[in-house]
Amino acid sequence: ATSQPLQIRIHIASSTMAAALETFPLPEEDRRLMDSVAEIYQLSGYKESQMVEMKKSVFEGHDDIPFQAYAYGEVYSPLVLFEALDSLGREDVFCDLGSGRGQLVLAAALASSAARAMGVELVAARHGAAEAAKGCAPQDVQDRVQFQCADALKLDLSEVTKVFLNNTTFNAELSEQFALALSAQHAPRLKLLATCVKFPDSALAPSQLRLERVTAVGAGWAPSGWPLFVYRRCDAAGEAAADAQIVVADEAAKQMLERRSAAARCTEAHDSSAEQEIALLRNAMLAAAVRGS
Repeated sequence: ATSQPLQIRIHIASSTMAAALETFPLPEEDRRLMDSVAEIYQLSGYKESQMVEMKKSVFEGHDDIPFQAYAYGEVYSPLVLFEALDSLGREDVFCDLGSGRGQLVLAAALASSAARAMGVELVAARHGAAEAAKGCAPQDVQDRVQFQCADALKLDLSEVTKVFLNNTTFNAELSEQFALALSAQHAPRLKLLATCVKFPDSALAPSQLRLERVTAVGAGWAPSGWPLFVYRRCDAAGEAAADAQIVVADEAAKQMLERRSAAARCTEAHDSSAEQEIALLRNAMLAAAVRGS
């Protein structure tokens, strides 16, 4: 059946509280791919405990911040993400802006014929883990993967065609800066972009981006799934403003919203002020790191 337009700001009510206990339905193909990526990290000697050391390079002097704040999570359904980007072909240069330890980039090279798969990470410890894993990947993957420890806002993005940006912890100002960095002027070959949080509407016209649809991906920080906002490059800035608030949400997005809505009702009485403060602090520190680098 054809998906119906859905207001982004509307939460779809669940018909049963059991939906709160459901998790994102991870496709078997994604599970096998992530197992292959995990094997590469095992060969590199990477251990999850290394995230503790990574914390020191990002949150020095803030030992009260829990693990979830500095290891916000990773997308664990890469094939779902790549499909949302119309798959990755031989002419594509895929880029993960904020690539962490590089899982998604390695998955792109393993599972597609993309000409290149790039990862850009600001935190040196995470970048180091990505480089170590790359060195243990099959030669064909190594030949097409490139990791950079850099400020993504200052990077040359002229060759990228498809981009993923996990802006879950970004404030509106930082998200807008990234949208402008991906404008037709700075990223002329860009075709499709996927983000975890909707860009401010004010950034779409200057960036010549049009929000095309909303789907859902599996994410380590959201067991029930997380929305994925898919943008397409427009030929003219005026096209970006059209239907800015109403897009097509596919069935995966609708089911994810039902699960999240039910889960929210189960936890709405809980005090979330501490989590909000942690998120705000992480935003401020990331923004400071970007501006100061």
